[in-house]
Amino acid sequence: MGAHPVLAIDNDQQAVENARDNVAANACKTITVEKGDAGSLAGESFAVILANIERNTLLAAMPQMADSLLPGGALFLSGFIVADRPLLAESATAQGLILAEELNEGEWALLGCRKPQSIEDQ
Repeated sequence: MGAHPVLAIDNDQQAVENARDNVAANACKTITVEKGDAGSLAGESFAVILANIERNTLLAAMPQMADSLLPGGALFLSGFIVADRPLLAESATAQGLILAEELNEGEWALLGCRKPQSIEDQ
């Protein structure tokens, strides 16, 4: 089964090359790895977006990520500390996302959001 297609984006060329090597070594034919940033999402639509990076980059990318989510899609934000969750939650709700999940592992946090299916879901 698995997810397909998958688009993986990183702004560090060495990380991109490492990821491409892992994709090839594991024969993952439906994963594409590109060098880029949130701007790479423009014009694309996704059922799920996972963004694992620090707070300021997540905040800057929030409008593009929210815009690129399909209705009913999920956005998972990680790579930030628990104390930053309220700021990220505020940014997500300002983009029309619904807060759905919060997880912690020590001081690290995850915030899960959903894009409403319709106006009635908001």
